[in-house]
Amino acid sequence: LSALWSKHLRELGVVTRNPWADLTPPSGERRAPVSPDEDRVSEFLSWVRAQFPGGVLHTFFTLKAYTGCRLADLCQLRDEQVRDGGIHFAAEQTKNKGGRFVPLPAELFERVKGLTGTGWVWSEAETE
Repeated sequence: LSALWSKHLRELGVVTRNPWADLTPPSGERRAPVSPDEDRVSEFLSWVRAQFPGGVLHTFFTLKAYTGCRLADLCQLRDEQVRDGGIHFAAEQTKNKGGRFVPLPAELFERVKGLTGTGWVWSEAETE
């Protein structure tokens, strides 16, 4: 509400001040993020492999699980970023604007490398 009040209503001239700025929100109980265990991830990846036998989606989701990257980072992955046994993420591509390198297990690296050759890793991948 504070953002709505101060950003939009104030700019429209409907209000002159933000009453929400004077309030202190109650501190709620914070819960730690929950991650699926290894068995659950393996079960999901097995299901993907069975449903989509071409392997592209399995490779994508395995890469997502292994790197922990945002989907946007992986969706814009270019061929030249797949080298040196891993993935090089450019600074402008990541949320924190800091480039990084994620080494991959040899088998996963080879699967991703096998999808390169058209500019964008996922652009010409077989639809499954």
